[in-house]
Amino acid sequence: MTAASMGPAHITPGRFVLDKHIDVRQVAGIVVEPGTREALDQVVDQFSAALSERRPLRAAA
Repeated sequence: MTAASMGPAHITPGRFVLDKHIDVRQVAGIVVEPGTREALDQVVDQFSAALSERRPLRAAA
């Protein structure tokens, strides 16, 4: 039996957003404050880049 690592290949940052930075409007939908939106965009971009760099999964033998 061979030992396998369960460790992550990439660790990407997260972002906690307070509800006071989000406004739900009938006409405009969900509106996020500009500073918060910029921070979220960066986190999503980093996560997307990590996904595109990942190697395909291999089935264990």
